[in-house]
Amino acid sequence: LVYSSTLNGCSLATFQEKCRSIGPNIIIAKDAEGNIFGGYTSCSWWQTHADKAFLFALRGNYVVSPLKFDLKAGRQSHINTSSGPSFGSTGQYVNTDLRFNLNNSTFLFCIGANYEVPLMTNPFFTNGTYRNYSQLEVYEVLPSRGRADEKLFVFPQTALKITKFTPPINEAIQSRWQAMYNVDASQSNLEISFANEEEMIASFAAGENKDTVLLSLSGTDIAVKRSTLQFCEESTLARQFDDKIWKNQTGGKHTPI
Repeated sequence: LVYSSTLNGCSLATFQEKCRSIGPNIIIAKDAEGNIFGGYTSCSWWQTHADKAFLFALRGNYVVSPLKFDLKAGRQSHINTSSGPSFGSTGQYVNTDLRFNLNNSTFLFCIGANYEVPLMTNPFFTNGTYRNYSQLEVYEVLPSRGRADEKLFVFPQTALKITKFTPPINEAIQSRWQAMYNVDASQSNLEISFANEEEMIASFAAGENKDTVLLSLSGTDIAVKRSTLQFCEESTLARQFDDKIWKNQTGGKHTPI
């Protein structure tokens, strides 16, 4: 968790200070009607062309099932405007797909200029009306730190430069050697991947059922450890999967998730 409007206040200056140097990140917001939505970008907010970016809506009055809005080919993914983060090619209204104004805690959905709109999408995501959000959080997406026993992938060796023969023969021999190195590395990485997956499955099986949570993301079912969802203890996501909080709110009559 890098920035939270609840913990840090709804401030453009604070957002810029805390998010200036982060890389890949997710912005997730919640409005007064309970809609939870946001976007992902694979680079900093001080860049404008991410290799990967998408918008999403998880739940709410206008979300029958989780939605994902993919970035159109060749379009600008996002920009840091004078009022806050904006997913789209510019800060202008007509080119903004999802825009947040941190000066007055509002957001605007107008998907279609830079991100794909699935069929039968609710007008909530396309009509360009400003609404108030109640919470906004930014998470930096970090590379997996892995387990202590997790094996690391290997990279192909670079074939030694061949110079004994004529240039065409040298190039042919070197190309063959490099292909062999690449195949060897690919085989090793497959073996490592299988071993890591086996360890992961074993770690899931070793815990109690309540330690594993089943989620559906854009129609794809995944299993995740509760400890992963609660990694940032003060975040909205962590609180949603904290049985102690739910038990307190229901007078002790709560069945754990």
